[in-house]
Amino acid sequence: MNIIFEILFITSIISNIILFLIIKKCLFKIDDLEIFILKFKNDVKSLYKNLTYIDDRSMFEKDDDVGTLFLQISDMIKTFKNTVLNDEFIDDEKKDSDGS
Repeated sequence: MNIIFEILFITSIISNIILFLIIKKCLFKIDDLEIFILKFKNDVKSLYKNLTYIDDRSMFEKDDDVGTLFLQISDMIKTFKNTVLNDEFIDDEKKDSDGS
C-alpha cells in the first residue's frame, strides 16, 4: 500500500513541475504579446496624429483622388481605434489636446 502512495506522490510532483514549466512559458509569451500590442497601439496613435496633422486644413480630404484614399485610410484607422483601442485612444487624445 505504501508503494502505491509513493508512486502517486512522485507522479504528482513530476506533473506539478511540468505544469509549472508550461505556465511559465505561457506567461513569457503573454508578456511578449503585450509588448507587441502596446507598440502597435503607439504606432497607430502616431499614425493617426500624423494623418490629422497633415490634413489639418482638410486639403487632402477635399481633393477627389487623394481625398478618397485619405478617407479610406482615415476610416481604417477609426475602425481599428473603435474595435481594438476602445475608449483609451480617445481619452489619450483628449489629454494630449488639453496639454495634460
